[in-house]
This record gives sequence, C-alpha cells and structure tokens, in this order.
Amino acid sequence: MLYEYKGAFDFKKVIQKLKHTVLLPIGRLESRIPSLTIETENKLTERMATWISKEMDCLQLPSLSYGQVRCLTSIPENTDMSHETLINVLVDIGRNLYLYGFRLLVMINGYPENQQTLREVAHRLHENYPSMSVYLFYYPEMLVCADLTQEPLGVSTCNQDVTNTYEGTAPTLNAVKDSTTTAVLEHSKMAIQEHQLYTALQSIIVLLTHAQQHLA
Repeated sequence: MLYEYKGAFDFKKVIQKLKHTVLLPIGRLESRIPSLTIETENKLTERMATWISKEMDCLQLPSLSYGQVRCLTSIPENTDMSHETLINVLVDIGRNLYLYGFRLLVMINGYPENQQTLREVAHRLHENYPSMSVYLFYYPEMLVCADLTQEPLGVSTCNQDVTNTYEGTAPTLNAVKDSTTTAVLEHSKMAIQEHQLYTALQSIIVLLTHAQQHLA
C-alpha cells in the first residue's frame, strides 16, 4: 500500500491489516552520466519497495530523496545531507511511525555512504523504542538483510538459505525495472545480475514475513 494513495480510513485498523510494517526507500541526489538521472538511487529503491509492498502486507512511504554525497559535494547537482542531520530526520520519522503503531521499519538504502548513518538510526530507535525492529538493506549488496536492533554493533547478518521456501509468482522483468533501473544495471560496476536482484527480493519477503509473525 502506497502512503500517498491512501484515502480516509481508520488508521489503527489499517496498521493492523498491514501488520505494523512500513517500508522507507532512501536514496540521494547525485550527478550522473548523461543517460542517468540524478535520482537514480531514489527511483531504484522506490521500485524495489513497490515490488515488496505488492507481495506482502506493509505500508510504503514516499522515498527520502536526500542522503550523503560527501566525496562529491563540489559537483553541481549533488545535494549532500550531513551525517547528524540525516540521523535526526530519520529518527524523527521513526518516532512518528512508532507512535502511529508501526513496529517493523524497513529501510531500503540506495547508496553505501548512507549505511553508517542508517545503522546509527536503527540503534537510536531501538534504544528509545525497544519493541521496534529496524531492518536495513541496500542495493547492490542486498543479499544480506540485517536486523540491526538485535546486535549492539549492527553486525547481525542473515545467512539462512530462505529462497527455497519462497512460494509465489516470480516477478516479471518490469516488476522492479524501468528505464532508469535498466541503465543502472547496464552501467554500474557495482550492479548485481537481475536474477540475483529477484532472488534477494524474494529472500527479503520471506525474512520480513517471518519477522511480522514474531512482532510483540
């Protein structure tokens, strides 16, 4: 369910139906080669979040389009948010989500520079709200999806082979790809293969569905 498309409803009942789970895509604005938009990471994480939200009960928030671009701040179009500012913004978002009734926050990160900040966000939220679980994964190294609230240093990883237990229709080629995503897959040296992306998304579905079943 997309947050921006919601109408008037009983929010508490909807949160219960969505199993207290919310997805937050996070990207950044970065200058790219002519064939790519500066919103590449934003569009990519939005696509992945959209596919996940169609496969399981959860609420998809609008993406946070600003992240850290510390090494490229001198290049036009790049828009950088400081480490502490990004932490404060995300902790405030998490606090509101917790007060609304959400207990499982899934952050989908599009760029590794954000990772350290997002780990800090996860720990701060869990310190303030122990019953809130925070999951974080990022493209392209998204085969590992860690529940960062369970380990004090944020190093917990999911090593289980859960892909074989996933039952459902495999996503079509257009399920998580548009022209921007295609360009990323073709041009980025860090890009993983399409079948790996689909396998990762399927694994994440299984992992999050399991987490939903164990919410306090």
